[in-house]
Amino acid sequence: MSNNIIDSAQIVKNIEDMRCYGAYSLDDEIRNASTSGGIFSCLAQAVLLQNGYVCGAAYNAKNEVEHIIISNINDLELLRRSKYVQSRIGNCYIDIKRILDNGDLLLFSGAPCQVSGLNLFLGKNYENLLTVDFICCGMPSPKAFRKYIDYLADKYKSAVESVWFKNKTNGWHNLGTKVEFENGSTYFRQGNRDYFMSDYIFDSLTVRESCTVCQFKHIPHDSDITMGDFWGIEDIHSEFDDDKGISAVIINSKKGRDAFEAIRDGIFCFETNINDIAKKNFTLYQSIPYNYKQKSFFEELEIKRFDKVSRKYGSYRGIRKTIIDMKHYMRIIIRRLI
Repeated sequence: MSNNIIDSAQIVKNIEDMRCYGAYSLDDEIRNASTSGGIFSCLAQAVLLQNGYVCGAAYNAKNEVEHIIISNINDLELLRRSKYVQSRIGNCYIDIKRILDNGDLLLFSGAPCQVSGLNLFLGKNYENLLTVDFICCGMPSPKAFRKYIDYLADKYKSAVESVWFKNKTNGWHNLGTKVEFENGSTYFRQGNRDYFMSDYIFDSLTVRESCTVCQFKHIPHDSDITMGDFWGIEDIHSEFDDDKGISAVIINSKKGRDAFEAIRDGIFCFETNINDIAKKNFTLYQSIPYNYKQKSFFEELEIKRFDKVSRKYGSYRGIRKTIIDMKHYMRIIIRRLI
């Protein structure tokens, strides 16, 4: 590895069209309703206003994540925000091919592996297809997510109505997990105070094993545009950091560049480079590490509630675990003094 974060050996395709930006929507409503800067919504709106279609991940009535296709701008809310669980594609690739063959414009948003899967399925380049993926940390198991939802429903004695990971109630730098229930209750936990996010981001416990050896980390990605949170912006361009969310945008193709230029009037953006984006987004170019505790974690999920298994195998820093750790260290100190 060279002094740069991204080594030239990892860049396996022509990067002549690659451009990198930090960006956010000038529409405060869009930006506030989005996980980071709202750039996906801007791109999707542009497609929908041309009577096109957008395919992306949404929660269904059972709080399962699946890809759906929309053509009405009022449905765009369903596709916003991060959904930290592997989505079901279903028949979307088949429906996408039909739409594209009909000559209609379509934007597909998904994980890098899903974009590559779509490209392989289609077997040719469609000028009326725009693909957008994201800087992926690996996909948590639907089973783990279901057990998490069941735990919260049991704790709050109500069915879960909505889930918003990386909620910006306390600012973009203090993201939390917000869950609303049918009985009107609300759950909110900051950062690693939430079991699911702690097990995912900090411990890799819930990530599918295949994601720890991801085959889609080459740069640039197979998509037209790659997006993510611009973590570390406060160290690079602090003047642009207002704690409302900034997207990292990587343009991978001429088609992607044209689509980004088409929304420039509705966004704020500044040029940057791939190494600045990668500094605190290491999963742009390498897989999340495998956790050897994962097998035991999932085995116990079969018979125990999510929070109990998480406390056993994860690094969740709740009050109870902090007290237990303090007692443990106090016993060590006392033994040494004796």
